[in-house]
Amino acid sequence: MKAKNLHILYLLVSIAAMLYIIIRTLNVGVTYDECWTMNDFVNQSVLHIINFTPCDANNHIVNTLLIKLLFSLGNHSIYVARLPNVLAFIFYLYFSYLIANRFITGTIGFATFLLLLLNPFLLDFFGLARGYGIALAFEMGSIYYLIRFIRTKQTRYVLIALIAGAFAVLSNLALLNFWVSILWIIFLVSLAHNGFNFKKILISGIVCTAVLAAILYEPIRKLSEHKNLFYGGNNGFYSDTLVSLTKYTCYTPHVSSITYCLLNLFIIIFLVLVGVSCYFQHALLSDKNILLLILLSAIFATIVQHYFIGTLYLIDRTALFFYPLIILVLCYSVREFPLLFYGQIVLYFMVLCFGINFFNKANFYKTAVWYYDAHTKNILNLINEEGRKKGVKKSLDFSWPFQCSVKYYLAEKEYPFIENHQKDMWDFEPNADYYIYLGDSLEKVGYTPRRKNIIGKDTVLTYPNESVFLLRDTASK
Repeated sequence: MKAKNLHILYLLVSIAAMLYIIIRTLNVGVTYDECWTMNDFVNQSVLHIINFTPCDANNHIVNTLLIKLLFSLGNHSIYVARLPNVLAFIFYLYFSYLIANRFITGTIGFATFLLLLLNPFLLDFFGLARGYGIALAFEMGSIYYLIRFIRTKQTRYVLIALIAGAFAVLSNLALLNFWVSILWIIFLVSLAHNGFNFKKILISGIVCTAVLAAILYEPIRKLSEHKNLFYGGNNGFYSDTLVSLTKYTCYTPHVSSITYCLLNLFIIIFLVLVGVSCYFQHALLSDKNILLLILLSAIFATIVQHYFIGTLYLIDRTALFFYPLIILVLCYSVREFPLLFYGQIVLYFMVLCFGINFFNKANFYKTAVWYYDAHTKNILNLINEEGRKKGVKKSLDFSWPFQCSVKYYLAEKEYPFIENHQKDMWDFEPNADYYIYLGDSLEKVGYTPRRKNIIGKDTVLTYPNESVFLLRDTASK
């Protein structure tokens, strides 16, 4: 395909992806963790945000500080809070394009660009007020400048790569594994090969490490001391991290036999392409080999930390930074595959599969993780209208996963005919007129539905895809 036509395709896909993010930003209801961020962290001082006072891993430093900055302009809406991640998506697109078009090139490069975007779970986080989208943008920038450093041997690119990686960590602490990986690989490569100014590289690495360590010391100390690093798995990298990424890429919180089939098929394809390309491509400093080392190092660090210091395996959004690394290694392997035609056929087949999954799961109203918050505003509108018609306030209770979104909307004073009657987050308030019930378990955060307490209630609304139900007390008809 001609370069001009490819550039047009890159532009069209980028515009479509940006529109998708913007529409989701304006339409998806506020989620539990977004409310938590805005209520508990954004209002703190800059120093308290940085040193984790109050202490919780839900505070993503760069994201919180950017929201605080935007809120200082006067508008405290959720759309303003999501703006940093929307802008971060522009950088994610830009660096994805640079890597795909400049380094991988051609139709394989364009296929790489598509695979970096055709993940509905990944795109969720560029329209939310969380740190994950910002971290992914910094990660892609760090990867791009690392590759430029390896290719040009110019020390200035080391500093940019490390700074971008450090900001990725400050956007999401899970990327500390990524940052440590690129740091030691930079040292290893520059020490083992001629043409690199090891002294300058060493100084850059030490300075960046010292600054990042100074910033992170207090947050990590507090998180460890208060045992706040509780979100993760204990079963293994495959069972927790890879299975979790697969099921959420398929946009479902549930694991099925299909999840394992898709994951195992992908692993087989990945290992064959990478293994064969490594066997026939002997350039030690190839882009693929460097990225493969980063990927393996980050995986190794995750496993070692679990066994030696008891950290949990990364799951779902905390493990999302593995996705671009896996895709880039895969696509670079196709580029170096000796039987290029067959490698391309496999790659295009994967683009087709990822595309089908994306267009089947893409939506403008919910997220994969906080799916239960998708209909809260519609439910409140219905209850408020019912109260308005009867001229009385309707009392409301709800399963505790709804507490943040419900309180956020009620605090906006858009619902004068609704009264919050939640007294115990673990049980029903029997005298409430309405109850919003979540029928799914949320195992990692300790929610289990108590079905015995809803006996005798009338069902007013159902959202079966999200297991969300609006129940009404029979006496309140």
